[in-house]
Amino acid sequence: MKIMSWLLCETQRLCCFALALILDMMVQRILITRMSKMCYAINAIIILLTAHGDRALCNAK
Repeated sequence: MKIMSWLLCETQRLCCFALALILDMMVQRILITRMSKMCYAINAIIILLTAHGDRALCNAK
């Protein structure tokens, strides 16, 4: 049962990461301007937060 919840958690984390990457690429395509550096920073923060949040959820289970 523990393996199952871990597997589900890992899948969720991969999906979050993939979604973040897709969003990142979309943002890069749309905003290749002076705003792009700020977008990189925001995306990096979002990716870090989602990774930490998912890890916290995994550890809580």
